[in-house]
Amino acid sequence: MISEMQCRKPVTFRVQSAVDRMKCMVRIIEIRYKHRTGMVDEQTIILTRSTFRMLRVILPRMNV
Repeated sequence: MISEMQCRKPVTFRVQSAVDRMKCMVRIIEIRYKHRTGMVDEQTIILTRSTFRMLRVILPRMNV
């Protein structure tokens, strides 16, 4: 889950989302985050609507 990846270390996110409006089921989120160690990691996560709502709650708390 995203909580495992995001909550282990303080990270900064740059998020771009694209919506497939025909299906209205999936949010494709490209996340680039940078750890305090200076390590940069990139991941692409495909989220359902409910998970996307969770992400919208988590991100503001993590200083997007």
